[in-house]
Amino acid sequence: MSKPLKYILHLDDHMIFQNGMQRAISDITDDYRIIHFQHPDEALDYIETSFEIDNPVDIIITDYNHP
Repeated sequence: MSKPLKYILHLDDHMIFQNGMQRAISDITDDYRIIHFQHPDEALDYIETSFEIDNPVDIIITDYNHP
């Protein structure tokens, strides 16, 4: 029986950082699925929906400054 996937929400307005995070996590483990967002409103909508469907985000990674 395989372990259930964990979900990481990554919020960053720069694609290069999103791509780097994807590579860094996938080099370490296959147990996480990363969902990337560039806009905070979209990320918040996703978080709310994830609770409604009983599949909440496990970890949120965000940069400090958004335009």
